Amino acid sequence: VGDDLAGNYWGVLMYDPVSYTNAQSIRRSLTPVEGVYPSRARPLPGYFGSAVCRYAMVTNWSAFAEDLIIDGCEQHLHLPYFNVKEYPIEGCVVFRARKDQLAVMCWTSTLSPEQLMARVPVIRQ
Repeated sequence: VGDDLAGNYWGVLMYDPVSYTNAQSIRRSLTPVEGVYPSRARPLPGYFGSAVCRYAMVTNWSAFAEDLIIDGCEQHLHLPYFNVKEYPIEGCVVFRARKDQLAVMCWTSTLSPEQLMARVPVIRQ
């Protein structure tokens, strides 16, 4: 994907509990084996299983981030903008807050801020 292309490029990997238990499992899933990204140890749930299972989403917006250049201005902070009401699931966005600083924005309807910070040790206030 070059600078001359516009669009929303995305892909989805679905994980089961065995496959997201540690960072090594996630890293392994991002390395294709014969063109396949191995992100599950078990088959996907069927229709009824999908209706009652828990979902979460993680997306990385940092890969294509560039500083916004406006004459006479300096960028201090970039924040993702989207309507969380359109995402009825738990999730987080990895993004580039500044040129050399990654950040994570999380949303949840089931955890308090204290519970979220306790479960996700990279989050700091």
